[in-house]
Amino acid sequence: MCLREQISIVFQETFLFDGTLYSNIICGNRDIGRDEVIHVIKEVGLVRNLPGLSIDEILNISIIEGGRNLSGGQKRMIAIARALIKKPSVLILDEPTTYLDEETKNNLCKFICDTQDTILIIISHDSDLRRIIKKKIELISE
Repeated sequence: MCLREQISIVFQETFLFDGTLYSNIICGNRDIGRDEVIHVIKEVGLVRNLPGLSIDEILNISIIEGGRNLSGGQKRMIAIARALIKKPSVLILDEPTTYLDEETKNNLCKFICDTQDTILIIISHDSDLRRIIKKKIELISE
């Protein structure tokens, strides 16, 4: 497996393309099964965030390029699901809790903590994330 396949990055700005929620998460990777996608979207909070919709309806939500028809939190959850579905060796999260409500943030932190065999690099101003980290490197500009 090449290095690129072992690293997932969630940038501050999420790029989403025209298509379904499902296609935006698997990004053309046909090796990812439907059950894996369902598990990840539940864990990151997308199912809870879209009440009244069945799993099939959620997977088939039509997304406009850039996610213009979604909230900031929904875009963030899709980006995190996209990164986690790859089961990376290294996961880099740039401001992962931006736009997330408190419950979703707490669930995401728990899911990240439970993720095994992954080096996690978090870039964040969110002090709540301190409870899930084992080693902190703080950069201060003067």
